[in-house]
Amino acid sequence: MRGKICVTLFCLLGWTIGSSQSRVDKLDEENDCSKPGWHCAPEPKDIKKAITWLRNVRHAGTPEDPWPIKTEAIKYDRKRFGSGWEYYKSFSMRDWILNYYSLVQVQVEADEEDGQVRIVQGYWISPYDQEHVEFDDPQCKLDIDHIVPLKDAWISGAQHWDDETRKLFANNEINLIPVSRSSNREKGQRGPADFLPDNHEYWCNYAVRWALVKVDYPLIVEEQEWNCLAEIVQNFCPGAGQKAGLYQGGCNNMNLSKIWPKYEEQGQLLIPKEAS
Repeated sequence: MRGKICVTLFCLLGWTIGSSQSRVDKLDEENDCSKPGWHCAPEPKDIKKAITWLRNVRHAGTPEDPWPIKTEAIKYDRKRFGSGWEYYKSFSMRDWILNYYSLVQVQVEADEEDGQVRIVQGYWISPYDQEHVEFDDPQCKLDIDHIVPLKDAWISGAQHWDDETRKLFANNEINLIPVSRSSNREKGQRGPADFLPDNHEYWCNYAVRWALVKVDYPLIVEEQEWNCLAEIVQNFCPGAGQKAGLYQGGCNNMNLSKIWPKYEEQGQLLIPKEAS
């Protein structure tokens, strides 16, 4: 038998992931970057960390300094990353992430037999497509996306990790984001060379978080992947610009090419035409 309790995870457990700011109560407020539910630009220190990583993993593409190539020496198996979400204090990592990004106080449902608790109500904005999701059961319309897909991690080096490291990777909050189910299906196992969210305002966040994951878990980056990450960080991240020293061109992502007509090139920096 299940019983519903209308409290936040903050009140029930105390907060351990990210900010301890309380949820917003009114959804007509302007985006408030002090609250984690709003998908605002990354912190300057994280943008700087991403730029440093991009510089460090750049290769010349010559026989003497070739770009690495992702390989599937061992066949990819999702189960090698664990059979499901890990639980922390009776909550799955999925529910921790849903709580962190909900724009209102979440409602939870507790199982009186095993003590496990899941979120059954909240309000989210999917950063990939800006879909607003408000309903009684987030299991139906929201996915928790691995920003760096598990298969990409596998062919980038995770196939050589032990099972415990892979399980930790699959449950690492820096690599998890609630998105609409449709946008997650569109993304699949693709990375920035082949997929960018329809919402280009999230591109900086997406690229920086991709970089931060690959900093924390040393994983290889291929040339096209690097090209697209570098173009996004230099041109779409606040405070980056030409001083980032990254832009080389060569990103063939179709979503990126759709945005380019709205910009004009000045040196090695893309400037919005309406602002030039």
